[in-house]
Amino acid sequence: MDTRKKQEIFQKMVSVVTALLCFASFITSAIGLYMIGASVFIAILVALSGAAFAFVAWFGLGWRFPAVPARTKLYLGIVMVVFIGLLFFFSTQFSVITLGGKEAVSVHMQTVLTEADKEGLKLLRRGSEEANLAPQLESLARQFESYALREAGGAFSGLPGEGEVVATLRNTSTTFGSLADSVRETEDTRKRFYETLKLKVNEARDVLTAVKESEAGQEEELPLRVINLRFSSKLAEINEALTRMSETSTVDFLIAVNRNLGTLTVVIKEGTRTEQREAIIRLRKIIDAAQDTLTQLTNQEELVDVKVSTFTMIGMNTAVFKYYKNLTSPWAYAIALDFAPLLFIFFLTAIWAFNKDEMETEATLEEARVKKEEAETLLQDAETKAQEVFRKVEAEATQMVEGLVEKAGPHIKVIAEGASRAVEGSAEDLIHKIRAEMQSALEAVQKEGQDWMSKIQESRFKV
Repeated sequence: MDTRKKQEIFQKMVSVVTALLCFASFITSAIGLYMIGASVFIAILVALSGAAFAFVAWFGLGWRFPAVPARTKLYLGIVMVVFIGLLFFFSTQFSVITLGGKEAVSVHMQTVLTEADKEGLKLLRRGSEEANLAPQLESLARQFESYALREAGGAFSGLPGEGEVVATLRNTSTTFGSLADSVRETEDTRKRFYETLKLKVNEARDVLTAVKESEAGQEEELPLRVINLRFSSKLAEINEALTRMSETSTVDFLIAVNRNLGTLTVVIKEGTRTEQREAIIRLRKIIDAAQDTLTQLTNQEELVDVKVSTFTMIGMNTAVFKYYKNLTSPWAYAIALDFAPLLFIFFLTAIWAFNKDEMETEATLEEARVKKEEAETLLQDAETKAQEVFRKVEAEATQMVEGLVEKAGPHIKVIAEGASRAVEGSAEDLIHKIRAEMQSALEAVQKEGQDWMSKIQESRFKV
């Protein structure tokens, strides 16, 4: 079997395999389209159109691409790139949805719930740091209450009894005590919201578990729309709980009160005695120091507002791209279904280039064989014609001699016999001459054939 026939058989095999791959791609694409919400009729129609388009394109490229010149290959390459892009979005992504769409959605659900847990813990950690302000605020409240008790005995102003100084100190103590109570109440509220968040996350995990059990065949398979609605509902509740946790904070309130602490606590009236006024001015430094302390406490990095993410449900066609690292096998299978014929085209191109010289050598040998057969045929025809001429001349000479003998009689028998011998000698000379010319022609043809064979051997050696 020569090289050309082998190549033709390989091309037919490639066409059959390409048809099988396109048929498999049609099935997976139709299922993928149906999974994302298309009707059965639309899914089959679109998938069948895509498979037919792919088969015709691959068949045409495999038929013409290997044998065309380099410049034409460049143009066909541009067409091939456009075709690959269309095929990817027209078929491959739907095959991936069929092979790994539910897995991608499950991965998204797990990722979202994990991130929701992290967000909740982050907000709870910030709340814990904020709750640590309560003991420090209570310490400041006790400190100013002790100052008030001492001032009641005249420790700062020198005037015993209740006055503006005592009122200022007790106002400051009460303010810090109220702030401490607010911090504790906020922490309790935040913990309740966190418990709500954990409850909603667990309910969302129940939906995810139901999805996995339906995929494993342990339960009746749930429709994708039902799964999305249930999980989206739980995500909305999770987002609400996270938002409430992020908004439950007293830091802004502490900062506002601290900024206006002097205005809120200092009591100075028109009739305030000079000793008390001077004592309040001296105690203002202590109040300022308390403000600075509270400012440092509320400016901690852990108490900075945390941006809360909003979690949403995504479709399968988005999930297969977003979580492609978790879907290596479905992506590999889908790409193999749609783009394996591209490798066949590369194989055909390489085989065509490799076999081109060999096929040219075989063509040269075939041409030499045909010329040799033609030369042998010509020689056989020439020899046959020469023999026919010899027989015709011999027959005519014999007839002529016999006629002369009959007419001339015995007295010219000797002359007739001599003429017969002369004719026979002439015929034999003619035959020898024809044979010599035939032998020369045969030697010339053989020499030409030997030259062709030498050239063919040189071509084979070069190949």
